[in-house]
Amino acid sequence: MGHDLDQEFDLFWSIYPRHIAKADARKAWKQTAKIRPTLDLLTSALEAQKKSAQWQSEQFIPYPATWLRGERWEDCLPCSTQGTDYDAIWSQACNAPTSKH
Repeated sequence: MGHDLDQEFDLFWSIYPRHIAKADARKAWKQTAKIRPTLDLLTSALEAQKKSAQWQSEQFIPYPATWLRGERWEDCLPCSTQGTDYDAIWSQACNAPTSKH
């Protein structure tokens, strides 16, 4: 399991647009293992957020550890991102009941 966790983190790190504090991000990855969605859903959420207006300026992109610990994959995007390939994912995520941990 540890090896898979490391491989999944490496993939997450490779697509996350702000490479800051990798050790803390790896720690957050391990801490959130039981609450994160599948890697496919996580990367889909990340790809959608990368297209948002907020993420066009690096200073407004959260640190990877903050994104993970804050369960930011559940963030709903503003209307300006409608029309992307991720609308169905976000519609489902924004309307789904949130899980309690």
